[in-house]
Amino acid sequence: TYYNPDVSPTGDKIVFSIDCQIRTITSDGGGPVTLTANGGHFPSWSPDGMQIVYCEPGYTALDMVLRIMNQDGTNNHVLLDFGESLPDDSTQKLIEH
Repeated sequence: TYYNPDVSPTGDKIVFSIDCQIRTITSDGGGPVTLTANGGHFPSWSPDGMQIVYCEPGYTALDMVLRIMNQDGTNNHVLLDFGESLPDDSTQKLIEH
């Protein structure tokens, strides 16, 4: 079962999670490509379709990490670590999708 599918802005790819991994397929049903090695959920395309944002699970809900990567899985890095304290001055905001 595929979870949280999201079609790219150009309509040529679909990103989804399965078995705690982020994968893509082409919209014509081409073979899946696994993009993550450490797990992931809730993938979403950037507006330009060049990057994918997703949540990487931790040991608890507070250990969740928001990550971003290129559409091919390269340049994968942390956007927001929910295990760290957020500043009280509102300089960081959670992304609404």
